[in-house]
Amino acid sequence: MWGRGGNARDEEPVWRSASENMTTEPAIDPAAKQFVLYRKVDVTGVSGPGVVAEGIEFSDGRVALRWCVGGHRSTVTWDSIDAVREIHGHDGNTEIVWNPS
Repeated sequence: MWGRGGNARDEEPVWRSASENMTTEPAIDPAAKQFVLYRKVDVTGVSGPGVVAEGIEFSDGRVALRWCVGGHRSTVTWDSIDAVREIHGHDGNTEIVWNPS
């Protein structure tokens, strides 16, 4: 991480380690879970069948989803895994497959 020593725009960045900028060390939350979206049938004709996105559900229930197919790959966030299922499930044609570890 870096910060500027003062307010002047032409000053060189001052590099600091992450621990110098934190009061406590970050912890990896074991409650965060990884998954993929697996399309059995592509009802839209856009992504094709198979694994179409990778995701993570955070400990607070929010979800980040990264599309891994197509010409316009993107990362989106959702308030819950239920919202992902409702929007992208296509009546059971797309499954959420959890990483077993």
